[in-house]
Amino acid sequence: MAAIVVVELFLAGCAGAGAPVGSHTPGTSPTAVVFTVAGSGTAASVDGSGTGASFNAPTDIAFDTSTGVLYVLEPQTPAVRALTVTGTVSTLTHGISSPAGLAYNPLDANLYVSESATSAIARVTTAGVVSHFATVSTSPLPPPEILGEMSADSTGNLYVTENRAGNVVTVTPSMSVTKLGASPGVDGSCFDPNDNGVYVINQAAGELGEITSSGVARVADSTLLQGAVGIAYDGANGDFYVANPSTNQILSISNAQVHVVAGNGSAGEVDGGASSAEFNGPTGIAYDSSMHALFVTDAGGNTVRRITSFE
Repeated sequence: MAAIVVVELFLAGCAGAGAPVGSHTPGTSPTAVVFTVAGSGTAASVDGSGTGASFNAPTDIAFDTSTGVLYVLEPQTPAVRALTVTGTVSTLTHGISSPAGLAYNPLDANLYVSESATSAIARVTTAGVVSHFATVSTSPLPPPEILGEMSADSTGNLYVTENRAGNVVTVTPSMSVTKLGASPGVDGSCFDPNDNGVYVINQAAGELGEITSSGVARVADSTLLQGAVGIAYDGANGDFYVANPSTNQILSISNAQVHVVAGNGSAGEVDGGASSAEFNGPTGIAYDSSMHALFVTDAGGNTVRRITSFE
């Protein structure tokens, strides 16, 4: 990872706008509670309920706010799994090649998956029907890997990061593709409906950035963000939530500061209070505004975890 240069920046379009942002390392949230929603801990793709189900290194997660169903990506299987908030797990589809990122599009109520080997995006209905949606790269050269989370806005635009190429790609509902040069290491994206901004994590630099017409403008800079990949957004409070597999912690960016929400930094599958809970390679993260809960895919622990009482 690149060294972090701490500078004062200004947070645009979220809580604490106008306040300087720098490295900040507070303790974990004193009230947050972590528990396992589903997953036995064994690497397998087995349907069932709670710990009677198994995941195979789940890396990304998307939330359907209309039904309350979570969708979990398993690149190694490969599969997309469906998970109810009560812990019932079922397999939606196995019909995707080299899946990398996952997003739920509220405009058409479909899932979208980036395919790293083909540099394309697949559409998956909630009934599990898979079809080709768009090709991101038509270069005769080997296509860049499409890594990290995808996200969608309320008008159906998709946003996906090309980690190796250092691009952020926008795909419209009409399949028009545009690319904005960012920098190698960008991973994870989310949309802020309050300012129509698209935000990305740069895991190499340890930064949260906003996409602009001229590139990526840094809005937060912290050593806590170095190595982070997953990002979610709470539109009501203007807070970002980030999963960092390199430190095994869940972070928040709130009021212009970066906080540890949960995780003591050790790799493990330990439920409980924020300071004693352990994660094992958390990568995907989704925020459920109705339940005020975070859902996290623990790739190393083969589980999906839930965090409550952190706000």
